[in-house]
Amino acid sequence: YNAVIVPCTIGRQWHLDGNNGGSFSRFSQPLTRQCQKQQAKYLAYFAGTVLKDWAYSHGVRQALFEMFGNGQDPRILVTTMDSGHDADDVMRNSIFCFCPQGWGSWSARIYDVMAHNCIPVVFDKKDFTQELPFRALGFPWEDMVVTIPDGKERHVKAILEGISAEEICKKKAMIADWAPLFLWQGGSGIFLLHLVLSEVWLRISERTKS
Repeated sequence: YNAVIVPCTIGRQWHLDGNNGGSFSRFSQPLTRQCQKQQAKYLAYFAGTVLKDWAYSHGVRQALFEMFGNGQDPRILVTTMDSGHDADDVMRNSIFCFCPQGWGSWSARIYDVMAHNCIPVVFDKKDFTQELPFRALGFPWEDMVVTIPDGKERHVKAILEGISAEEICKKKAMIADWAPLFLWQGGSGIFLLHLVLSEVWLRISERTKS
């Protein structure tokens, strides 16, 4: 049971360097027009750990590496963190980014990929469904993420390819509006602290009632 999923500090300089177009003031330009013109290099991306133990990720990461690891698909890059790829660059040049569970039913990865305007792909697993932060506070996750139904992880490519360009643009525009709220940098820290404390209060209230 996770009390609260607290956003971590994302320390990459790209988020802070306005000269590179990396500040959120430049990042949050009209993304509907931008994503219609821009062709991403990758359909989807994931870099992380994979273990043979089924209890780790309940088979999701294992399936991703089996299907897409070792460069099996030129449009979907699934690799380990030590592969030598520039993760920041690849996320910026991917439409979707996989955010699978690991040992726990949540991942801080979702904050990182949203900061790069990559659409998070989460996986619904029975008794191991991915927890998304601040849902009780009304965050519109359904408008920003793609959820793969339980048992459909091996159909993930077809599911992603079936999402229209219009829907992709809508999700990226929503991410541009909401992603800055998840970062401690750039003046959002106080607001984010209030979000975390609000969710803590809601969780405490729920447990007190029960």
